[in-house]
Amino acid sequence: MNKGIFITLIGFIAFACTSAKKENLVTEDALLNAASNATEWLTYGSNYSETRFSKLNQINDQNIKE
Repeated sequence: MNKGIFITLIGFIAFACTSAKKENLVTEDALLNAASNATEWLTYGSNYSETRFSKLNQINDQNIKE
């Protein structure tokens, strides 16, 4: 293999490994304060109390038909 191509290939691999998006990890603090986070459900029932209540307001009495 050509030495220039090999070095270029190694450079691309190194760049790909370092630029990969890191996942956001859920911390213990985030889980304990999940009830105050209205945008994400971090556990099955939204929080440790399993309230299963969503604070979202996209569906309401005004925009549904009976």
